[in-house]
Amino acid sequence: MRVVIVTESFPPDVNGVAHCALQTARHLAARGHDPLVIAPAVAGADDSGTTAPCPVVRVPSLPLPGYPQVRVALPSRRVAATIAAHRADLVHLASPFVLGVRGMAAAARLDLPAVAVYQTDLAGYARTYVGAGEGAAWRRIRTVHTAADRTLAGERGHRMIARRFHELLTERGLARGTAPGSDPEQAPPSRAAAALWLATAGTAWVARRCTDLLPQLMRLAGAEVRHWARGTSDRLDRSAEHALSAALAAVSPDVPLARMGE
Repeated sequence: MRVVIVTESFPPDVNGVAHCALQTARHLAARGHDPLVIAPAVAGADDSGTTAPCPVVRVPSLPLPGYPQVRVALPSRRVAATIAAHRADLVHLASPFVLGVRGMAAAARLDLPAVAVYQTDLAGYARTYVGAGEGAAWRRIRTVHTAADRTLAGERGHRMIARRFHELLTERGLARGTAPGSDPEQAPPSRAAAALWLATAGTAWVARRCTDLLPQLMRLAGAEVRHWARGTSDRLDRSAEHALSAALAAVSPDVPLARMGE
């Protein structure tokens, strides 16, 4: 099966979406499928040293205002052209929000089935860290997941949906190999394994958050305290609304934007 994975993030980015997209590509390749990844371009990096088991097509992107470690893909015809050129049987949308929405639109135009993975609480992020745009984020998430043929969430849910999808592919003579099982392939980690992870990878994760997210949060908290002390909190709200609207307009000019609180 020829699968195009459209992801909002991919290595060398270090986050859950990038990791899961890479593991999905590896799993598909190991099972004899033909995956291809479409992801935002990363400034100052290329894929020459990546461990991706398949081609990676990058689209132009900009850093997210206030959080430059996250790249937001710009509108590009490359998405639809790449999906068509790969002769995809399926489009896999990894945590779709910006690039994934365009992948969904391309899949619909090409009459291809699409599955969308709900993995990141972007609406909660907008509420907690941006202070605006939660309603707009939920509407966008709802739109793309409603348009997708299937939404995947959670391991058992993944397996249940994958098994049903395998049955549908079997009916059409497109399935390869055996259907996935209903139970996880690996046992839950032991206490020792969990402690080892916490002491190694878990500590590294906390260290990365202290160097990328924490400084941004501290600056935001400082700005809120200063505006509160001066009685100008409404000015900070307007500034945040303007920054969010400008960022969304840059990547999605055709979608009407909601104001704060909507």
